[in-house]
Amino acid sequence: MKADGLIWAWCILGVSVLAYTVALLREESFNSGYWKGRKAGWESHRRMTNTIAKSDEVFDYDKQN
Repeated sequence: MKADGLIWAWCILGVSVLAYTVALLREESFNSGYWKGRKAGWESHRRMTNTIAKSDEVFDYDKQN
């Protein structure tokens, strides 16, 4: 009877540790993807604004040579 209780306790402890580990991995994965997406969005915005700024510049023929 005591052995059954210990087996139950170890099983509950194992499941709890497994659930905690999965929760941490999910949170870390979400945060990693979130910040990668933010970085990609910022780089896209920066490229777009740089392209707009370059296209708005007036070409100066005197500076060519």
